[in-house]
Amino acid sequence: TYSGKENGLESPVDRAIQSILRRHGRDNDFSLNSLQPDERRNLLLEMYGLETEDVFIKRFSFLGLELVRIALERIYEHYTDKFEVLGKENLKAVAEILKSGKSVLVAPNHRSHGDHTTIVKALRENLPSDTRKYPVYIVAGMKFDKEEISGRFSHAYSHLVVWTLTEGDNEEVRWKAQIINGRATKVIEKLLNKPCIVIVYLEGGRNKSENLELQPPALDSSWWVLNPNFGLIVPTVITGTEVMLPPGDQ
Repeated sequence: TYSGKENGLESPVDRAIQSILRRHGRDNDFSLNSLQPDERRNLLLEMYGLETEDVFIKRFSFLGLELVRIALERIYEHYTDKFEVLGKENLKAVAEILKSGKSVLVAPNHRSHGDHTTIVKALRENLPSDTRKYPVYIVAGMKFDKEEISGRFSHAYSHLVVWTLTEGDNEEVRWKAQIINGRATKVIEKLLNKPCIVIVYLEGGRNKSENLELQPPALDSSWWVLNPNFGLIVPTVITGTEVMLPPGDQ
């Protein structure tokens, strides 16, 4: 879990208070002391929760964690009738970029819980052996990360958590999402100081249609993809995982 200093403040309590004050900064009459004790406590607890939410879960190569990943991938393979990777010749460019000191953004569509394993497995088995040392990070939506099945797939790999916004979200939701995404962005920017592969579903959710064209980045939550440390963006299309493991949290 990432636990470094954020926004110049060491304490998540301090950050929670600052977040509240920024949220109500245009209200000259607002003061935490003006709130009822229960209302003030609940507001601080909510903001403290957002400031302490794990936004980076890193998996090391310890035996126990490796066994979890291996077991998950064995189950995945058992339910997979056919695993085929097309366009492998394009991975040569990925290897060249990584060796040059830049990072690579892999942008697949999102079909089901099994997509994390699908894309990581495709990269690990098809990249040149001398480039497999570079870390791979998945950017996962908070909603799916908390689902029982989807969460198991996420937690088998190093991943970052973001709050995906939609057109119908109100100002309150956007404010909370901004806190989570701001913290995740700082972690991503730090990770990009060294060459790595970042996997992000730019659509911001599952694509249930038959249209496999990649969509624009999710609303207000993926602007960090413009980071200059990305030397290459690789659009990727996944098909079939929605049949092997249908969408849903059960």
